[in-house]
Amino acid sequence: MNGWRFESSIANMRRAFLGSILALSCGCGGSDEPGSPATDAGVETSLLADSQPADAAADSAIGATDVLVDAGSDAKAFVPECTEFPSKPAVGTWRPLSKSGFPSNFGHAFWTGTEILAVSWNATTRGLKAYDPAKDSWRTLSIDDTAPSARIFPLLGVVDGKLWLYGGRTSPGSKPESSGGIYDPATGTWTRIPDGGPLLDGGGDGAAPHIFGGGGKVLMLSALKGTSGEKPGAILDVASGAWSTLEWSADWSCVRASIVGTEGTCLGGGRVHRIRTAPPGVEDLPATPFSPQSVTWVGSHVFAWGGDDKIHTGVSWDGQLFDPASATWTKTAPGTIARSFPLVASVGGKVVIWGGTGNDPSKLTGTWFRNDGAEYDPATDAWARMSCTGAPTSSFLIGVVVGSELFVLGPSSSFFSSFSL
Repeated sequence: MNGWRFESSIANMRRAFLGSILALSCGCGGSDEPGSPATDAGVETSLLADSQPADAAADSAIGATDVLVDAGSDAKAFVPECTEFPSKPAVGTWRPLSKSGFPSNFGHAFWTGTEILAVSWNATTRGLKAYDPAKDSWRTLSIDDTAPSARIFPLLGVVDGKLWLYGGRTSPGSKPESSGGIYDPATGTWTRIPDGGPLLDGGGDGAAPHIFGGGGKVLMLSALKGTSGEKPGAILDVASGAWSTLEWSADWSCVRASIVGTEGTCLGGGRVHRIRTAPPGVEDLPATPFSPQSVTWVGSHVFAWGGDDKIHTGVSWDGQLFDPASATWTKTAPGTIARSFPLVASVGGKVVIWGGTGNDPSKLTGTWFRNDGAEYDPATDAWARMSCTGAPTSSFLIGVVVGSELFVLGPSSSFFSSFSL
């Protein structure tokens, strides 16, 4: 298994200042002001899935400084942007990272403040590995009888530098567990999560986090409704061990979640949900003009990407920004080529959209994976083409943002890199 690292001018300046040691921020803090998460110091986990095709329609034109969708035929819309716009300068740098000790298979990855944890937890396997960006090295973490039992679809997340694991099922269709544990990478030990928690369902929501923390409270959110009386969410008071059930919408679900600083987002019922960690809670944002596929905080706004164009069955390239101050959505400038379920992450105050899938317009069925992407700058409402040199090529990617760098991991495709703008 490999990975990549994509580097930005911000990261390059930091590297020049600190030598070979990467300047990595914890991201467990962030701004205390509502709607203003700290993106540069924030941490976000995102997912690229390969489950649905992208829309092949073409629209818009290429601006003076923007990389926009091609105005030509449907077939051209599936040419990688790296070749489609060769005259446009590429932004950012991909850098391959060490493969030595890389986990052979995992489903989640999180930043703890000092390391990236790769988690493999299913019905038969319990595995943890940690990556140190400063040393570009992996280490295997021990798991003993004090760790939670093997299970599928547990809720996972990092709170105050520790990995939390709760719920999950022993087999598909079984009743969710109401137990879990907390792993401290510094000591290599597990402690039990207090009993009395409600039934929650991780739902197999890819690499998305479903446990968030702040201010002595831990927020846990179900991904999907189950059939065993699962609750939408719960809040645990860490000091007292007391649980409370969280309700926020009659038609609740929370998938493709991400967290940046103290603010998070997820999708459900065609709506965008805002996740607060301090104080913990969830609220429905006003409806978007389309049903987005990916969403993240960037600066003081929420960025939503993709959506059905109401003509094709695929996904358009629409982008929308939500301003919490005015409680309104605004359409962004025309963006990158249409793609379905790309990796979307907030990196250094900009949005990175990489990969995803597209349909082959010459066939009735058939999907292929895009190995290109673009970055969006909300300050200028402009798009730029991401460099493809040394970039990952995979059907499934997990991204972990650390400061101004996006670490991209391929759980089953032998790669590991990072990207910086």
